[in-house]
Amino acid sequence: MSPLARQLLICSVAYVVGLLAALLAIIGLVDLKTISLTSGLPKVAATTPMLAVLVFWAVARRLGSPLSPPRTFLFGGLAIYGLLYLSGRLVVAGLSGQSATLLGLVALFFLAFYAISSSRAHGR
Repeated sequence: MSPLARQLLICSVAYVVGLLAALLAIIGLVDLKTISLTSGLPKVAATTPMLAVLVFWAVARRLGSPLSPPRTFLFGGLAIYGLLYLSGRLVVAGLSGQSATLLGLVALFFLAFYAISSSRAHGR
């Protein structure tokens, strides 16, 4: 398997597992019937994106990617919260919620792939 294909496989598996962990945490922490655009999420749900970053890092490390914890948590936290803010701004600007979510998911995947490929290049 080529190094690029291996990095793509590691990134894909870690991304999906991290996303599923965050979704399961949201489902466990929040009563989905009480959420609307006006009510917002409870404060406890604000930590679930960092749970996704933590799971992404753990799975990527387990699969052999040399991601360092401080760089991963800082970069992942900035990326995920920044993209959440950007997605919200795009919805307010008139983009549909599904389109903004899809755009955020694709951008987050590319940032995750960049994190994995740059850690390989730097040997860290």
